[in-house]
Amino acid sequence: YIIGKKGETKKRLETETRTSISIPKPGLEGEIVITGQQRGGVVSARTRIDVLLDSFRKKQPFTHFLSFALNQPVIQEKFLQFKEEVLEKCSQPLHAVSGQHGISKALLGG
Repeated sequence: YIIGKKGETKKRLETETRTSISIPKPGLEGEIVITGQQRGGVVSARTRIDVLLDSFRKKQPFTHFLSFALNQPVIQEKFLQFKEEVLEKCSQPLHAVSGQHGISKALLGG
Protein backbone atom coordinates (compact mmCIF):
# COMPACT_ATOMS: atom_id res chain seq x y z
CA TYR A 1 0.00 0.00 0.00
CA ILE A 2 2.91 2.32 0.72
CA ILE A 3 4.65 1.35 -2.49
CA GLY A 4 1.66 2.09 -4.73
CA LYS A 5 1.09 1.17 -8.34
CA LYS A 6 4.49 0.61 -10.00
CA GLY A 7 6.16 2.16 -6.96
CA GLU A 8 4.58 5.57 -7.62
CA THR A 9 3.56 6.32 -4.03
CA LYS A 10 6.97 5.39 -2.65
CA LYS A 11 8.78 7.42 -5.34
CA ARG A 12 6.55 10.44 -4.68
CA LEU A 13 7.18 10.23 -0.93
CA GLU A 14 10.92 9.95 -1.49
CA THR A 15 10.96 12.90 -3.89
CA GLU A 16 8.77 15.18 -1.81
CA THR A 17 10.56 14.44 1.47
CA ARG A 18 14.06 14.02 -0.05
CA THR A 19 14.49 10.65 1.62
CA SER A 20 15.16 7.06 0.69
CA ILE A 21 12.57 4.56 1.89
CA SER A 22 13.41 0.86 2.19
CA ILE A 23 10.41 -1.46 2.48
CA PRO A 24 10.72 -5.24 3.08
CA LYS A 25 9.67 -7.45 0.17
CA PRO A 26 6.14 -8.90 0.32
CA GLY A 27 6.03 -11.94 2.58
CA LEU A 28 9.15 -10.92 4.49
CA GLU A 29 9.07 -9.39 7.93
CA GLY A 30 11.07 -6.32 8.69
CA GLU A 31 10.89 -2.65 9.37
CA ILE A 32 10.48 0.24 7.00
CA VAL A 33 13.74 2.20 7.01
CA ILE A 34 13.76 5.89 6.12
CA THR A 35 17.06 7.68 5.52
CA GLY A 36 17.71 11.26 4.53
CA GLN A 37 20.04 14.24 4.83
CA GLN A 38 17.57 16.33 6.82
CA ARG A 39 15.85 15.21 10.00
CA GLY A 40 12.72 17.10 8.94
CA GLY A 41 12.46 15.07 5.75
CA VAL A 42 12.72 11.79 7.63
CA VAL A 43 10.10 12.90 10.16
CA SER A 44 7.82 14.07 7.35
CA ALA A 45 8.17 10.76 5.50
CA ARG A 46 7.41 8.84 8.71
CA THR A 47 4.31 10.94 9.38
CA ARG A 48 3.05 10.51 5.84
CA ILE A 49 3.59 6.74 5.96
CA ASP A 50 1.70 6.60 9.27
CA VAL A 51 -1.19 8.53 7.67
CA LEU A 52 -1.20 6.17 4.66
CA LEU A 53 -1.27 3.11 6.90
CA ASP A 54 -3.99 4.55 9.12
CA SER A 55 -6.10 5.39 6.08
CA PHE A 56 -5.60 1.88 4.68
CA ARG A 57 -6.57 0.23 7.98
CA LYS A 58 -9.75 2.28 8.25
CA LYS A 59 -10.82 1.12 4.78
CA GLN A 60 -10.44 -2.56 5.65
CA PRO A 61 -13.67 -4.48 6.28
CA PHE A 62 -14.28 -5.93 9.71
CA THR A 63 -13.32 -9.60 9.90
CA HIS A 64 -14.52 -10.60 13.35
CA PHE A 65 -17.40 -9.97 15.70
CA LEU A 66 -17.02 -10.43 19.44
CA SER A 67 -19.94 -10.96 21.76
CA PHE A 68 -19.71 -11.04 25.53
CA ALA A 69 -22.55 -12.05 27.84
CA LEU A 70 -22.34 -9.14 30.26
CA ASN A 71 -25.27 -10.35 32.33
CA GLN A 72 -23.28 -13.26 33.78
CA PRO A 73 -22.71 -12.95 37.56
CA VAL A 74 -18.96 -13.55 37.26
CA ILE A 75 -18.59 -10.77 34.68
CA GLN A 76 -20.66 -8.38 36.80
CA GLU A 77 -18.63 -9.18 39.92
CA LYS A 78 -15.34 -8.65 38.08
CA PHE A 79 -16.60 -5.33 36.69
CA LEU A 80 -17.52 -4.12 40.17
CA GLN A 81 -14.08 -5.19 41.41
CA PHE A 82 -12.44 -3.37 38.48
CA LYS A 83 -14.57 -0.27 39.16
CA GLU A 84 -13.56 -0.21 42.83
CA GLU A 85 -9.86 -0.57 41.96
CA VAL A 86 -9.99 2.20 39.36
CA LEU A 87 -11.81 4.57 41.69
CA GLU A 88 -9.42 3.76 44.52
CA LYS A 89 -6.30 4.34 42.40
CA CYS A 90 -7.42 7.07 40.03
CA SER A 91 -10.07 9.19 41.67
CA GLN A 92 -8.99 12.46 43.16
CA PRO A 93 -10.89 15.55 44.12
CA LEU A 94 -11.75 17.67 41.14
CA HIS A 95 -10.24 21.10 41.63
CA ALA A 96 -11.17 23.58 38.94
CA VAL A 97 -8.57 26.04 40.19
CA SER A 98 -5.61 23.64 40.26
CA GLY A 99 -6.58 21.92 37.02
CA GLN A 100 -6.48 18.46 38.59
CA HIS A 101 -8.77 15.85 37.15
CA GLY A 102 -9.84 12.45 38.34
CA ILE A 103 -12.14 9.56 37.53
CA SER A 104 -15.68 9.99 38.81
CA LYS A 105 -18.15 7.23 39.66
CA ALA A 106 -20.44 8.53 36.91
CA LEU A 107 -17.88 7.55 34.28
CA LEU A 108 -18.08 3.93 35.40
CA GLY A 109 -21.83 3.74 35.72
CA GLY A 110 -22.66 5.37 39.02
